[in-house]
Amino acid sequence: MNRVLFVISTPIEYSSSANMRNLALIKGLIENDFEVDLLSDDYEPNSPYVDKELCEINFRRRYYLRRINKEKEETPQKSNAIITKLKQIASKVLRMTSVYDSRKVLVKNVYNISIGEKYDYMVSSSDPKSSHLIALHLIQNNPEIAKVWIQYWGDPFLTDINNTRIGFGWKKTKKEERKILSHADKIVYVSPFTLKEQQQIYSDLKDKMFFLPVPYYKEKLYKNNSSKSLGYFGDYYSRNRNIIPLYNCCKNNNYNITIMGDSDLKLDSDENISILPRQSKKIVEEKEKGAGLLVCVCNNNGTQIPGKVYHYAATNKPILLIVDGDNKEELKKYFASFDRYYICDNDEDSINEAIKSIFKSKKSFLPLKCISAKEIAKKIVE
Repeated sequence: MNRVLFVISTPIEYSSSANMRNLALIKGLIENDFEVDLLSDDYEPNSPYVDKELCEINFRRRYYLRRINKEKEETPQKSNAIITKLKQIASKVLRMTSVYDSRKVLVKNVYNISIGEKYDYMVSSSDPKSSHLIALHLIQNNPEIAKVWIQYWGDPFLTDINNTRIGFGWKKTKKEERKILSHADKIVYVSPFTLKEQQQIYSDLKDKMFFLPVPYYKEKLYKNNSSKSLGYFGDYYSRNRNIIPLYNCCKNNNYNITIMGDSDLKLDSDENISILPRQSKKIVEEKEKGAGLLVCVCNNNGTQIPGKVYHYAATNKPILLIVDGDNKEELKKYFASFDRYYICDNDEDSINEAIKSIFKSKKSFLPLKCISAKEIAKKIVE
């Protein structure tokens, strides 16, 4: 049986779109008869990011970059709020002044970990980007730990639209990205547009770069899809996504919608519109079950595609994909090929026409088998 060492720098118990992608890929590997060991940081019980229901996987073996004394952490101290705030400030400063994220500090712990296993594959997955740096140091410390190193990239390094660093210039970031990429045996991106851009930037490495869509974790078949309500479940920071046309459309046409996610915008709830912050996986699934139409708004710049576009395809509900940005025509063409999505431009009139058309339609849907966890995991190691 083939063995895989899966490397991430964050705890797998933390709720994030990256971990949803990681868990789906790991689940798919196991379904393809791979044994999977995990190397990650340990989680802090009091962290607001912990969602213990997120991880349903029993790994063959887990290795930790750092262990947390959970018995000690379970009892909150008066200074916890202050300490947490100071950590957040320090993390933000480090993100802005370092080419890597704050978890880069865990690299030094690689040399204290004793992994006696030899693996057929090592998969390092970002974000955060420090996951790949940790994997590089792991190989440098033990060159025979894996026969093949696969790098799995959610966002690119140099052209990441969330890159707010001020301490490193374009040349230095590109040099660091090239260094990481050059050591991989295979590089997988989750957007065809990111792949194209990366192959142009690093043309000498293009032959080991590939694209695979984000896998969903498991199929979700809902019995009643007659609801006329909408659901948007994901973050919507204004620097990345323009949710205002969708919000105004629902407000002006009395559509019921639940918008759930973190943002820098302050949108008002009313009798038809429910605005909620990010919630646990259990609550998101409850709200998803009650929605008759799932909505995803694409980024307004860059080459990346929100993971929700693929996660929604695990359901039998209609999906409205609102395209935006420089690649919107390519996005339309790409997602139209699945025959699974309703697609419109990100303006109020287009959204309204699409919603009316969807609710009039009697078309039924099934989950997209081609992006199931098992199918994508099989392709990533081929």
